[in-house]
Amino acid sequence: MWELSFPPLLQVLFASMLPIGELRLGIPLGIIGLNLHWVPVFITSLIGNLIPVLPILIVLNWVPRIIPHLPSWVNKLWVFQNRRVILVHEKYSNYVSVNNAGTKNSIILILLVAIPLPFTGVWTGCFVAWMLRLHVKQAFPPIALGATIAGVIVTSLVLGPFEWLSNIVLMET
Repeated sequence: MWELSFPPLLQVLFASMLPIGELRLGIPLGIIGLNLHWVPVFITSLIGNLIPVLPILIVLNWVPRIIPHLPSWVNKLWVFQNRRVILVHEKYSNYVSVNNAGTKNSIILILLVAIPLPFTGVWTGCFVAWMLRLHVKQAFPPIALGATIAGVIVTSLVLGPFEWLSNIVLMET
């Protein structure tokens, strides 16, 4: 059989780009599986996790333009879903303050991406940003901040809180 060997940090980068694992997979792989130091693993995982964000947001913004060119059943499904979203929005619009909608959307994205649970992360954050109709410039910073928080949480869980703090204080290599 063929055996491909990638450099360890490249393995961490690719693992962090995957939609399900993201940096929740890349950090344990690098620290536990490949026995690397936590600093380059953290940085590489964060970069790998953020690489797909801009392409995903750009492609998702093209979806409404592509829908009319697809088969009619897709267009009907799209119209049906948009009507449902509008009905839900009208039902709950009294509870949402338009003045603070941008801040609330940013907090929602940060929390969604920062919580290291399955089906939360940058891929889901991009989809939610698209559903909230956020522009790429509005969506990227909260997603990046949430990914950074998730990386700190996962790294501290993998290393253990005392070892992580001692590494920061002593800056061991």
